[in-house]
Amino acid sequence: MALVTMLNGSVFASATDTRPSQQSNPANTVQQTDEWHAPDLYEEGAEGVTMPVLVRETPPNYNAEAMRARIQGVVRMDCIVEVDGTIRTVRIRHSIDPGGLDAEAVRTVRQWLFKPALKDGAPVRMRVVVEISFSLRGYQKPKVEWPDDLRPKDANAKVSDQFRKETLTVENLQITVKYPPDWKVLKDGQNDRLLAVEWTSGHDARGCTLSKPRPVKMDLMAPLTTAELKAHAKRIKEELAKDVDVELVKVGQMGAGDHLWVWSEMFRRRLDPLRLLPDAAGSFAAQFESMRIWQFTTTDSWRQLSVICDVFIPRGATKDSSTQTVRRAGEDFAEIMRGISIRPQ
Repeated sequence: MALVTMLNGSVFASATDTRPSQQSNPANTVQQTDEWHAPDLYEEGAEGVTMPVLVRETPPNYNAEAMRARIQGVVRMDCIVEVDGTIRTVRIRHSIDPGGLDAEAVRTVRQWLFKPALKDGAPVRMRVVVEISFSLRGYQKPKVEWPDDLRPKDANAKVSDQFRKETLTVENLQITVKYPPDWKVLKDGQNDRLLAVEWTSGHDARGCTLSKPRPVKMDLMAPLTTAELKAHAKRIKEELAKDVDVELVKVGQMGAGDHLWVWSEMFRRRLDPLRLLPDAAGSFAAQFESMRIWQFTTTDSWRQLSVICDVFIPRGATKDSSTQTVRRAGEDFAEIMRGISIRPQ
């Protein structure tokens, strides 16, 4: 089974016009420096190293210019917590207002104090991700929720230690994907695919594909508004109108890992031959007749990343058995999505 990106354009094209364009903002160009790759600097999740603990926090200030422009969202930063618990080194990963709210977020986090990370009882330096949120009074945050069939029982639970892990570095991004140990991994780079994982057994077949990053003009940090989601759904329907076999079921947005993902759920009445390896197309067509598809899209450092998860529905399956097939796949998809990590090099 080979999976390809279903929507080839920027998923956020409809939303870009409603948010400030910062494509050329140098503050968001992540540079590799010795400071961020020092031998004494630990990453979050490093074995045997405890996380820093925030002990003193000061709130950010909303400047008048940003309020008049109604700028809101989340500034995400990479920060180094030093052995004395202070933060001095900061770089912007997601910007909402260069020179304004971005600068305020940096000023704010440098006033915070932590209990430092510990290794063998001794304080060590650690790189952490810090987010500062700016929202206007009276702002109603849009709904953020998982697709019904993928909703995890505990979104905060740790992904299974039994899961395998693949880490790829592409366009200054380090992307880690975790997947069940009995799944097969493909890294052939065909079409728009960066990595695919899949599982087949009898009358069960499902898989997830990570597409190659592509440049975009916006960062997805604050949830899309209801109007933006409707515009997004309209654009997807227009693209899907080219294929009478595909139907858009629902769109939404969810939080997984440390990213916000916009998702779309689709139903395909017949198998898509482009999503099958040629030598497996015949056997799949004999066993399966339709597909459920979810596409998840996020951004990091002005790059869009998409993940497509799909499950094949067996021929002659009853409504109940189809529901169980989708739910089993949904449990795996939820764990895979929660285990995806994206960060700059």
